[in-house]
Amino acid sequence: MAGMFQDCNNLQVINVLNFDISQVTNMEKMFQNCQSINTVDISNFNTEKVENMAKMFDGCRQLYSLKFSHIKTNNVRNMSALFRSCNYLTSLDISKLETNLVEDMSYMFCDCYVNNISLTNFKTHNVKDMSYILQNCVGLASIDLSNWDKSKVTKMIQMFTNTLLIKELDFSKFNTSQLTDMYGCLNQQDIL
Repeated sequence: MAGMFQDCNNLQVINVLNFDISQVTNMEKMFQNCQSINTVDISNFNTEKVENMAKMFDGCRQLYSLKFSHIKTNNVRNMSALFRSCNYLTSLDISKLETNLVEDMSYMFCDCYVNNISLTNFKTHNVKDMSYILQNCVGLASIDLSNWDKSKVTKMIQMFTNTLLIKELDFSKFNTSQLTDMYGCLNQQDIL
Protein backbone atom coordinates (compact mmCIF):
# COMPACT_ATOMS: atom_id res chain seq x y z
CA MET A 1 0.00 0.00 0.00
CA ALA A 2 3.03 2.26 -0.29
CA GLY A 3 2.02 5.59 -1.85
CA MET A 4 -1.56 4.39 -2.37
CA PHE A 5 -3.19 7.83 -1.98
CA GLN A 6 0.01 9.86 -2.23
CA ASP A 7 -0.39 13.39 -3.62
CA CYS A 8 -4.21 13.21 -3.79
CA ASN A 9 -4.21 16.93 -3.00
CA ASN A 10 -7.95 17.52 -3.40
CA LEU A 11 -9.14 14.39 -1.59
CA GLN A 12 -11.27 15.56 1.35
CA VAL A 13 -13.08 12.41 2.55
CA ILE A 14 -11.83 8.83 2.56
CA ASN A 15 -13.39 5.66 3.94
CA VAL A 16 -10.98 2.76 4.31
CA LEU A 17 -12.69 0.97 7.20
CA ASN A 18 -13.42 -2.18 5.16
CA PHE A 19 -9.86 -2.64 3.93
CA ASP A 20 -8.35 -6.05 4.72
CA ILE A 21 -4.68 -5.25 5.15
CA SER A 22 -3.73 -8.31 7.17
CA GLN A 23 -0.95 -9.21 4.67
CA VAL A 24 0.38 -5.67 4.14
CA THR A 25 3.99 -5.00 5.12
CA ASN A 26 4.54 -1.52 3.63
CA MET A 27 2.41 1.59 4.23
CA GLU A 28 5.11 4.13 3.44
CA LYS A 29 3.64 7.39 2.07
CA MET A 30 0.14 5.88 2.02
CA PHE A 31 -1.57 9.25 2.63
CA GLN A 32 1.42 11.51 2.00
CA ASN A 33 0.48 15.00 0.78
CA CYS A 34 -3.28 14.44 1.02
CA GLN A 35 -3.38 18.12 1.85
CA SER A 36 -7.17 18.56 1.96
CA ILE A 37 -8.16 15.51 3.99
CA ASN A 38 -9.22 16.35 7.55
CA THR A 39 -10.23 13.00 9.08
CA VAL A 40 -8.68 9.54 8.79
CA ASP A 41 -10.00 6.50 10.64
CA ILE A 42 -7.83 3.39 10.45
CA SER A 43 -8.67 2.19 13.95
CA ASN A 44 -9.75 -1.26 12.73
CA PHE A 45 -6.71 -1.90 10.50
CA ASN A 46 -4.89 -5.16 11.14
CA THR A 47 -1.32 -3.88 10.85
CA GLU A 48 0.48 -6.72 12.61
CA LYS A 49 2.71 -7.45 9.58
CA VAL A 50 3.49 -3.84 8.71
CA GLU A 51 7.20 -3.00 8.90
CA ASN A 52 7.30 0.42 7.26
CA MET A 53 5.11 3.42 8.17
CA ALA A 54 7.54 6.11 7.08
CA LYS A 55 5.84 9.31 5.86
CA MET A 56 2.43 7.68 6.13
CA PHE A 57 0.66 10.96 7.01
CA ASP A 58 3.45 13.30 5.99
CA GLY A 59 2.10 16.53 4.51
CA CYS A 60 -1.54 15.98 5.57
CA ARG A 61 -1.72 19.68 6.41
CA GLN A 62 -5.49 19.86 7.09
CA LEU A 63 -5.68 16.63 9.12
CA TYR A 64 -7.16 17.37 12.54
CA SER A 65 -8.64 13.99 13.49
CA LEU A 66 -6.69 10.75 13.28
CA LYS A 67 -8.14 7.56 14.75
CA PHE A 68 -5.51 4.87 14.93
CA SER A 69 -4.76 4.37 18.60
CA HIS A 70 -5.59 0.65 18.54
CA ILE A 71 -3.51 -0.45 15.56
CA LYS A 72 -0.60 -2.83 16.09
CA THR A 73 2.86 -1.53 15.33
CA ASN A 74 4.87 -4.31 16.94
CA ASN A 75 6.76 -5.12 13.70
CA VAL A 76 7.29 -1.56 12.47
CA ARG A 77 10.95 -0.61 11.99
CA ASN A 78 10.58 2.75 10.26
CA MET A 79 8.40 5.59 11.58
CA SER A 80 10.39 8.38 9.98
CA ALA A 81 8.26 11.48 9.24
CA LEU A 82 5.12 9.54 10.20
CA PHE A 83 3.24 12.73 11.22
CA ARG A 84 5.47 15.39 9.65
CA SER A 85 3.69 18.63 8.65
CA CYS A 86 0.33 17.61 10.13
CA ASN A 87 -0.24 21.26 11.00
CA TYR A 88 -3.80 20.95 12.31
CA LEU A 89 -3.17 17.86 14.43
CA THR A 90 -2.96 19.59 17.81
CA SER A 91 -3.52 16.46 19.91
CA LEU A 92 -2.56 12.89 19.22
CA ASP A 93 -3.17 9.70 21.19
CA ILE A 94 -0.13 7.52 20.64
CA SER A 95 -0.16 5.89 24.07
CA LYS A 96 -0.59 2.40 22.60
CA LEU A 97 1.91 2.80 19.77
CA GLU A 98 4.47 -0.01 19.98
CA THR A 99 7.99 1.05 19.08
CA ASN A 100 10.06 -1.93 20.22
CA LEU A 101 11.61 -2.60 16.79
CA VAL A 102 11.70 0.95 15.45
CA GLU A 103 15.12 2.04 14.23
CA ASP A 104 14.25 5.36 12.57
CA MET A 105 12.16 8.06 14.29
CA SER A 106 13.65 11.00 12.42
CA TYR A 107 11.20 13.80 11.54
CA MET A 108 8.40 11.84 13.24
CA PHE A 109 6.58 14.92 14.61
CA CYS A 110 8.51 17.60 12.72
CA ASP A 111 6.38 20.65 11.83
CA CYS A 112 3.42 19.39 13.85
CA TYR A 113 1.58 21.94 15.95
CA VAL A 114 0.79 19.45 18.70
CA ASN A 115 0.44 21.08 22.10
CA ASN A 116 -0.02 17.91 24.09
CA ILE A 117 1.77 14.65 23.40
CA SER A 118 3.02 11.88 25.66
CA LEU A 119 6.05 9.89 24.55
CA THR A 120 6.84 8.28 27.90
CA ASN A 121 5.63 4.84 26.75
CA PHE A 122 7.91 4.79 23.71
CA LYS A 123 10.49 2.00 23.70
CA THR A 124 13.56 3.38 21.96
CA HIS A 125 16.22 0.75 22.62
CA ASN A 126 16.58 -0.01 18.87
CA VAL A 127 16.35 3.56 17.57
CA LYS A 128 19.40 4.81 15.68
CA ASP A 129 18.11 8.11 14.27
CA MET A 130 16.11 10.71 16.23
CA SER A 131 17.08 13.68 14.07
CA TYR A 132 14.46 16.43 13.70
CA ILE A 133 11.92 14.35 15.66
CA LEU A 134 10.39 17.41 17.39
CA GLN A 135 11.71 20.19 15.17
CA ASN A 136 9.27 23.11 14.78
CA CYS A 137 6.74 21.74 17.28
CA VAL A 138 6.00 25.32 18.21
CA GLY A 139 2.96 24.56 20.39
CA LEU A 140 4.69 22.00 22.60
CA ALA A 141 5.35 23.39 26.07
CA SER A 142 6.76 20.29 27.76
CA ILE A 143 8.07 16.86 26.85
CA ASP A 144 9.39 14.01 28.98
CA LEU A 145 12.01 11.83 27.29
CA SER A 146 13.85 10.95 30.49
CA ASN A 147 13.06 7.22 30.31
CA TRP A 148 14.09 6.82 26.66
CA ASP A 149 16.91 4.39 25.94
CA LYS A 150 19.32 6.18 23.60
CA SER A 151 22.09 3.59 23.73
CA LYS A 152 21.96 2.87 19.96
CA VAL A 153 21.20 6.40 18.76
CA THR A 154 23.82 7.76 16.38
CA LYS A 155 22.03 10.90 15.16
CA MET A 156 20.17 13.65 17.05
CA ILE A 157 20.49 16.42 14.46
CA GLN A 158 18.30 19.46 15.28
CA MET A 159 16.11 17.33 17.50
CA PHE A 160 14.58 20.25 19.41
CA THR A 161 15.10 23.15 16.99
CA ASN A 162 12.36 25.79 17.23
CA THR A 163 10.48 24.17 20.12
CA LEU A 164 10.38 27.60 21.67
CA LEU A 165 7.88 26.91 24.47
CA ILE A 166 9.93 24.10 26.04
CA LYS A 167 11.85 25.54 28.99
CA GLU A 168 13.35 22.40 30.52
CA LEU A 169 14.84 19.14 29.24
CA ASP A 170 16.27 16.31 31.31
CA PHE A 171 19.38 14.86 29.65
CA SER A 172 20.71 13.24 32.82
CA LYS A 173 20.03 9.67 31.62
CA PHE A 174 21.08 10.18 28.00
CA ASN A 175 23.55 7.51 26.88
CA THR A 176 25.49 9.24 24.13
CA SER A 177 28.17 6.60 23.62
CA GLN A 178 27.06 5.82 20.03
CA LEU A 179 26.32 9.40 18.95
CA THR A 180 28.16 10.54 15.83
CA ASP A 181 26.09 13.63 15.02
CA MET A 182 24.32 16.00 17.40
CA TYR A 183 24.48 19.07 15.18
CA GLY A 184 22.06 21.79 16.30
CA CYS A 185 20.27 19.45 18.72
CA LEU A 186 19.49 22.42 21.00
CA ASN A 187 19.68 25.15 18.39
CA GLN A 188 17.90 27.86 20.39
CA GLN A 189 18.70 30.16 23.26
CA ASP A 190 15.72 29.84 25.60
CA ILE A 191 16.03 26.27 26.93
CA LEU A 192 17.33 26.42 30.49
